[in-house]
Amino acid sequence: MKKRKIVLDIGFSPGDIIVFTAALRDLCEQYPEFDITVNTCCPAIFENNPHLKKTKEEKPFNVNVWDNLLKIGYGVDDLKSDRSRAVFNELMSKSLMYIQREGHTYQYIHKETDLILFDVNVDDKPNLADEYYKIKYEDIHNSGWSGRHFSTAFYYEFKDILGVDVKQTSLLPDIHLSDDEKKWMNQVEETFGYKGKFWLLNCGIKPDYPAKQWPVHYWQKLVDLLEDKVQFVQVGELVEGHEHRPLRGVLSLLGKTDLRQLIRLSYHAEGGVSHVSLLHHLTAAWQKPQVTIAGGREPERWEKYPHTRYMQTNGLTACGSYDGCWKSGRIHEDEDNENKKCTNMVGNQQKCMVMITPEMVAHEIENLVNNQMPLHAKLNQEIKELKFKNKTEPDKLKVEIGEALIKNLEKKLDNL
Repeated sequence: MKKRKIVLDIGFSPGDIIVFTAALRDLCEQYPEFDITVNTCCPAIFENNPHLKKTKEEKPFNVNVWDNLLKIGYGVDDLKSDRSRAVFNELMSKSLMYIQREGHTYQYIHKETDLILFDVNVDDKPNLADEYYKIKYEDIHNSGWSGRHFSTAFYYEFKDILGVDVKQTSLLPDIHLSDDEKKWMNQVEETFGYKGKFWLLNCGIKPDYPAKQWPVHYWQKLVDLLEDKVQFVQVGELVEGHEHRPLRGVLSLLGKTDLRQLIRLSYHAEGGVSHVSLLHHLTAAWQKPQVTIAGGREPERWEKYPHTRYMQTNGLTACGSYDGCWKSGRIHEDEDNENKKCTNMVGNQQKCMVMITPEMVAHEIENLVNNQMPLHAKLNQEIKELKFKNKTEPDKLKVEIGEALIKNLEKKLDNL
């Protein structure tokens, strides 16, 4: 049987890509005969992933001259990035283009008209023998009634595009650190000299989704309420398209972590608190305690992980009586998008967010700390890593040692 060479192109936000890793893990483990490459804008998520043979950073696939595709009969929609690759494959499969090298670039030229249609860097030349799929997770449109989790959408997509059934073994994302990364001094200690326990806090939003915002003064009140009880470390990107209000009483790493650094930081943290965001999914990978302030926008069954304290208001307001409202809150005067506008406001804030008070969030965090849930998470993660090593470790003695360590850790969990 000919080995299938599959390229999965996923270009979403980092949080969505982290959710995708659960399905990728099960696909790779259940179909080891597939040669899978992930083409991604976030290669840091896949570093040290033992299931993948190759990961490529997503590079621009250039439609060389926009008008040229139109001149040979294609439409405006075919110029979009998620469609242009399909057009490229179609033209090549029909032998309608020839290739010409120009410096460090391959040019793809229409045979009939000699028009340059595409160009690509020499190192990124597509292999036409590969199966190429753009990941889209269309099942999100069924989330209101299906009751399925976000991660499950990718399993449905694999069935649709690859024609194979992949059994879902977990909701948790699949992120891997090297042994060296786990031993490195964490960034909080390195930057501030602080060696104690800490929680990550991300209170930022993106301007295209203001409906996710919990009031900024609520965030400050939360920090104040837990002063001398929880040390918060504020994180977030300080780039265009991200808004973060600096808080008092925190250790601030705003703008000081790249994606891989944040992944490592989440591994060392006791837990996290955020909106529905990257941090919400990242702490799930390590089974860390997480308080997520969701309001009424996204339904619990779609976003929540089993151990997450997901603070939502579905069923408490008419606008979110069943499903989430899914409104972004973004309004542009020059377009008709009233469906995006929140119509249940208290002052300048969504009512579903105002209903969740700082005292409620502080109570959740205190319960997690008092019930030693960060220690539970640490022990569970150690057991998970040992089981994975045992599964992949050919040395019988090391497996026996691993099993003994697992039993010891499980006893510790039982005694908490």
